[in-house]
Amino acid sequence: VAQVGYLAQLDLAGMALKLYHATSEYAADRIEQEGFRCGTHGFAGGAIYFSQNPDGACRKYRNGRGNPDILIECVVRLGRMLEAAKNTVRGEDVRHRGFDSVKISGLDVYAVFEAWRVNIVTFRRIGGFAFPSMRALRFEEQRQKDQEQRLPLHFQQQRVQQYHRPQLEARPLLQRVVPQHVPQRVPQREKRPSHE
Repeated sequence: VAQVGYLAQLDLAGMALKLYHATSEYAADRIEQEGFRCGTHGFAGGAIYFSQNPDGACRKYRNGRGNPDILIECVVRLGRMLEAAKNTVRGEDVRHRGFDSVKISGLDVYAVFEAWRVNIVTFRRIGGFAFPSMRALRFEEQRQKDQEQRLPLHFQQQRVQQYHRPQLEARPLLQRVVPQHVPQRVPQREKRPSHE
């Protein structure tokens, strides 16, 4: 590692890391069909951003202002990597200096500027299992839905009761309809006339 002011040079020629990218379902479909494309902004300008930690990738989705649908696991060839403070370099600067990628100092953020450096390994719905493609992911989800529909009706009802608690409507407390106790009339015996 060679220090150059606020920059550090890491020569990772030929090195590939397993990194994660979190995104929406729509964007994941496009990535699968067309490959990754550089964004327009970020800590190192327009680039493709990754994290080593899956949770970190999810936290960085839309700069922390959203919830991703899909986590993409990739093998990324970083080549010659420059370590720099956030917002101090852009893709043009990096390439002009002879580097291929950027690691943001003190953060779990990696940026590459060329899509060919990224090989997709799996797609995973957040909180779910990993699949080699979005098509395989959707196929498995549909298979599970179909399997649940084939369950006998009483098993389906038990599942619904177990996992879906009825919730009150979103009305103010005083407007909620509360069942009233209605006393039942007790039949009274007929009075017999007394013989006095």
